[in-house]
Amino acid sequence: MRDELLRQLREQTYPDEWMAQLIEYRILNYSTALKLYDEHVTAEVNRTGDEELKARVAAEFSEL
Repeated sequence: MRDELLRQLREQTYPDEWMAQLIEYRILNYSTALKLYDEHVTAEVNRTGDEELKARVAAEFSEL
């Protein structure tokens, strides 16, 4: 999603001022939502005590 929004921003040949701001706002919203989801899932997994699951979740989110 983030890459798609960045692509749209780069492809604007004559971007209206508001379009660039709108795309940047969407990127910030997406990034914030992803960070909150990462924190939530990590906290839930940490409560389980399953070390293998913790490692898998950490690997997935580090890739993102």
